[in-house]
Amino acid sequence: MRGRPGIWIGIAAAVMAWGQAPAAAGGKQTHPATFSGRCDFSGLVRFRPGLSATPRTVAQSVKAPGTCSGSFRDRHGFTHALSGAQVVFSETSSGRNVSCAFGNPTGSGSLRFHWGTLRFAFAERRAGAAVTGTATGARGGAATGYGAPSTSENPVSAVEECGGAGIRQVRVDLHVITTPDISG
Repeated sequence: MRGRPGIWIGIAAAVMAWGQAPAAAGGKQTHPATFSGRCDFSGLVRFRPGLSATPRTVAQSVKAPGTCSGSFRDRHGFTHALSGAQVVFSETSSGRNVSCAFGNPTGSGSLRFHWGTLRFAFAERRAGAAVTGTATGARGGAATGYGAPSTSENPVSAVEECGGAGIRQVRVDLHVITTPDISG
């Protein structure tokens, strides 16, 4: 055996190649999903317990369909040019000492494109009805955005709910732009 190092090298190379072949053949993810561009969403945010004038721990969830324009690279490395592509923004977060007047919930979310889903960490800063947010991609990059109650919402009802049992849900409009891209 000492006189045949080439055989051992050949066997070792074959074993290593055989061990790697199934992953490559199986289409294992080689690239993170990456998006560069801007999006507009409109959907519903739900608060548990209701968002009120009294600061307390509040959980929120958002599901908002919308459209994005820009560029999306899928997990297989293919790039798709987007112009008004249908995408769904989702996030769940919670924060302590949150009220109608202010709050800083954090959590996680996703952008669901036709070609794949991009995941991110989420942080929101609320001052009254105005909201700014940051999405940090699970695999790098970021997006920033702002949101506000939809123009279809009645501001008088919101003020009454805030002073009472709390706002349980409200329609929102969100606008997001990558800085310069987000991967996840």
